[in-house]
Amino acid sequence: MVERARGGDIVAFESLIRAHETKLHAFALNLSGGRRDLAQDLLQEALLQAYRGIASFRGESSFSSWLWRILRNTLLRYRERKGMAIETSWEKSSAVGDTRTPSAEESLILDDRLRHLRTLISLLSLDDQEVLTLIDLQELPFEEAARLIGIPVDRLKPRIFRARQRLAELVMKHKDLFL
Repeated sequence: MVERARGGDIVAFESLIRAHETKLHAFALNLSGGRRDLAQDLLQEALLQAYRGIASFRGESSFSSWLWRILRNTLLRYRERKGMAIETSWEKSSAVGDTRTPSAEESLILDDRLRHLRTLISLLSLDDQEVLTLIDLQELPFEEAARLIGIPVDRLKPRIFRARQRLAELVMKHKDLFL
């Protein structure tokens, strides 16, 4: 499929993107502090860059890793243009994960906590945001997260440990948001 896309097959490229779009959107959403509009803009810009550059994809990494790096670089360029911090939004975001249907009250509480957590994560460095998003929010295995970031697993483990510590400090500093 990648070879067909590299050869200019638009349908093949779209199929590849559809296979990765949900995770890419979640990654963009978490790195943008929960701002859906910004996440969608970043994702669209990254996918456009991927489409323009697919012919140059050499296959030295997986296609998904290549897409993640394009999205990450798009975010870095955005931050450089707008200044280092991304403004956070308190807009409603969907909760991740429970298999049972929570009550309306539980849903509101979960949404609110996730929104606050995304906001606090967005205050951390991009490296911290990246590992927390991949491992804790998207629940990727360490091996896959390390591959996407492009570092060995043994370097990822201390990085996630430190990122969790910094996030815990922020949560404690702003614990009133989670009561």
